[in-house]
Amino acid sequence: MRRAKTLPYLTLGTAGILLMLAMLPTGVWQTYAAASPMSTTQRPYMFSRLADPFPGQETPLSTARAALPFDIQMPQVLPPNLSLTHVRLVKEVKLVYLIFTTSKLAEPFSAEDVLSSGGIIMMQSWDAADPTEFISSRVEQSNGLWKDVNINGGLGVASFGKIHWWKNNVHYEILALQGIEQLTAIANSVGR
Repeated sequence: MRRAKTLPYLTLGTAGILLMLAMLPTGVWQTYAAASPMSTTQRPYMFSRLADPFPGQETPLSTARAALPFDIQMPQVLPPNLSLTHVRLVKEVKLVYLIFTTSKLAEPFSAEDVLSSGGIIMMQSWDAADPTEFISSRVEQSNGLWKDVNINGGLGVASFGKIHWWKNNVHYEILALQGIEQLTAIANSVGR
């Protein structure tokens, strides 16, 4: 297996991580159903609170690949020492969470546990909706916090801690305590 390239990442104490989480744009960790043109069937499983138990069923990657109508793509660029430690499948809505940490987390764990450990959460879901309106509304309403990005030829939008992009009817999302440049590097390595 080819080893992923690495990126420098933030090394912070607990207080620094909590401060950074508090500074994330409003609504970053909530379902976008009310604030965006996407329906709840398109974004059904997002965290309402970072401390909530992680959604989905823990499953082997091979099982998740067999259950979904798209190819699960893996990033080739990750911060140092991170590897795929958890795969959470939400089969009924064609969604998978790939969780990259330095070691397997004890159940139950939350998004807060993943992020505060320096980990990355990557979501991939089947989504044939046109993302143009979602992207333009997010950028227009953010007072500069969200930026348009192009990820491997796909439309996207990014802010500190979060990046979304769409390609071939798949919606990709990465959550991490990383800036736009680092998230874009990770995103551009997906599927390469």
